[in-house]
Amino acid sequence: MAAARPPQGGYALKIHHMDPVHCIASYGNVQLSISRAEPTLAFVQVAMRLVREAARDFPNGIALLIVINAAARPPSEAARDYIKNGLNHSGPTLRGVARVIEGQGFGSAAKRSAMSLLDLLMRPAYPTKIFGDVSEASVWVVQTLSKGPRVRFNPTDLVNAVQEMRSAHDSRMPPLASVR
Repeated sequence: MAAARPPQGGYALKIHHMDPVHCIASYGNVQLSISRAEPTLAFVQVAMRLVREAARDFPNGIALLIVINAAARPPSEAARDYIKNGLNHSGPTLRGVARVIEGQGFGSAAKRSAMSLLDLLMRPAYPTKIFGDVSEASVWVVQTLSKGPRVRFNPTDLVNAVQEMRSAHDSRMPPLASVR
């Protein structure tokens, strides 16, 4: 499945996967993902396949910008292991992973803190950072990718791409409450 819009920052948004609680798209060499619920092993397998394809298509570097709903449960141990192994085998092509835990308040802040602690303990071979909103994450992604070949988009382009992906997902899927 691929939906595209006219290029804004030099790229078109391409939607690669959509199910009732997840959506994966790409904007140039950035893989965008939205998770509104726990990522299943089947979803993680699709996501890692798309990361491998992006690494092949953009050998000079890719980044991931993952947006997670505050109410989403963490992945199962099997899904976490699959993610860890998949990303660790991406090699130097993976320039960075930005995760956004959406939501305000103590619960969201606690999830961001726990995820940051896990990153410190796991010591991934690529830079990672946890954020509270897409705007901050987009700035970091562009800065991280700018350490390599010329980036043809800016943080606002990424924010717009995430919003477009959300809109496409919302218009094609049932409301979240009906899929839980």
